[in-house]
Amino acid sequence: MIENKRFQNYFLLFVILFFLFSYFSKLYFQLGHIDEINYLSDSLLLFEGILPASKHAPSGLTTWIGTIYLGLDYIFNLFFLEKLDIFGVMKNFDFVIYKNYKDLTNIKLTLIIFNSLLLLYFILKDNEKSFLLLFLFAYTSFFLIIFTLSGKPFFTASLFAALALLIKEQNRRLAFIFFGLALAEKWEFIVLISYFFFNQNKKTDPILFFLPFLIFFASAPWFLISIIQNFKIQFNFILQSNNLSGSFVENYSTIFSLIIYIFVILFIPIIKNIRIKIISLILVLLIIIFLVNIQGFYLRWFLPFFLMICFEFSKNKFTKNYFFQLGILALITINLILFNSSKFTSDLEILKKEKNSNYENILSTGLLKEELNFNKYVDIQHPYINKKNIKNINFFNDQNAPLAFSEAGNLEKLYLRRYEYLIRYDKNNIKKNKFIRYGTGLNSDEVYWCNKLKKENLLILYKNDTKNCNEIN
Repeated sequence: MIENKRFQNYFLLFVILFFLFSYFSKLYFQLGHIDEINYLSDSLLLFEGILPASKHAPSGLTTWIGTIYLGLDYIFNLFFLEKLDIFGVMKNFDFVIYKNYKDLTNIKLTLIIFNSLLLLYFILKDNEKSFLLLFLFAYTSFFLIIFTLSGKPFFTASLFAALALLIKEQNRRLAFIFFGLALAEKWEFIVLISYFFFNQNKKTDPILFFLPFLIFFASAPWFLISIIQNFKIQFNFILQSNNLSGSFVENYSTIFSLIIYIFVILFIPIIKNIRIKIISLILVLLIIIFLVNIQGFYLRWFLPFFLMICFEFSKNKFTKNYFFQLGILALITINLILFNSSKFTSDLEILKKEKNSNYENILSTGLLKEELNFNKYVDIQHPYINKKNIKNINFFNDQNAPLAFSEAGNLEKLYLRRYEYLIRYDKNNIKKNKFIRYGTGLNSDEVYWCNKLKKENLLILYKNDTKNCNEIN
């Protein structure tokens, strides 16, 4: 028995080290959705005293951690100033901000280290390891691992929520704090609230009910400051996207499915009958498949459900079985092998393609590290983005569009901040011009730039493909 336990511990250690290797090895990779640049840049905006661009996310503690790193970097560089005057102090701010805008991976590294520490804490707190192993199996699966190993707040939110579920019977106060920190990263984890507010085994101080929300708003005050605009961004996707542009039946089936998803997932923790609980979980899974595969919703919105599945299954005795846990460890290993053997394109590879191109102008997405010239890009975008009410005029295609949220909702202004620093301090006047492509918000797609620039001198660069303007409809 002792030998079995020792072997299992060694196997677990191997899996954790393999996981951490996979995590750190993807430092210069943007996995999945392109918002990684925006999330990481939020720490720089906060450091400068500007509201984070992704305040609707809201990416609370992770943004602060990146900002704390910037503060320490700033203090360190102060010691190397030749003259400690107001000009030198301010130039040091510029230097630190520019350096980290040029290469965002130091900020990303703070996130990776923080998540690694949270994972180690998870390992120590889960004595039976059943919840931990199921969690790792789910979050290393092929459809979730791109969220896990990215520079975005999804994995952080999941870890905080998992820790809250794990310790909620032993330390209610700390569980509520962890739950609040999970909400401050991704507020869609609110659907797990029933696990904490409807505990039939223990009486809870009513004051504790407010604790997660106090932690949420303290960790991400920018969400509360612009709460109406943040909800507007979230609901706009549902109301104005292709999800609700079909027939009457399609529209109402989507709305009905969302309502059922929220209602059922809120009541699953309260259900005692195992059979009914399993049926409910299957029903939610089918709804998610419908919303993601047919209606085009983002899978990342439903991460709380996969965490719930892991937690509910971990309550069963068979998940504590030695051979079951060995099997899960083996499956996690297979997941990581498949992931590491898959071909992903790093930002350094894309940067190399940009620099070696024969074209004068490059149209691409933002990279973790930038070395091209952004002077023309800023010259074109700055007056366009700062035009009065341009966000709403563009959205409604009407010069008399409403004024509400036109400034607060113009996230492109905040995205442009990075390139203002790069053109100020980069010595790259002879380098190729780069222009940033956005698929949402203000017009900045391929058609927009092909009309703005000389078509014959523009290369459109994707992760694994290239095009020119003649190939764009």
